[in-house]
Amino acid sequence: MSKYLTICDELHDQGYLTSLELAKDKIYGRSKYPKKIIIWYCIMIKPVVLLMRRSKLFTKIIYKITRVIWLRHALK
Repeated sequence: MSKYLTICDELHDQGYLTSLELAKDKIYGRSKYPKKIIIWYCIMIKPVVLLMRRSKLFTKIIYKITRVIWLRHALK
């Protein structure tokens, strides 16, 4: 399990993202958002990540939603 509770970390832990994709996502996030926003996100997203850990169906839904967003931004 990852140290931080983020959607992408959980997707990586469950095999939906490769290590390279996760690294690119982290680089993008750090370059785009101030540290305070990232910390706020980690706190606010915690219930979503915990539900992802309990429900494979919910994880698949989150993956499909975030994949579209992630492909638009992180792969630039």
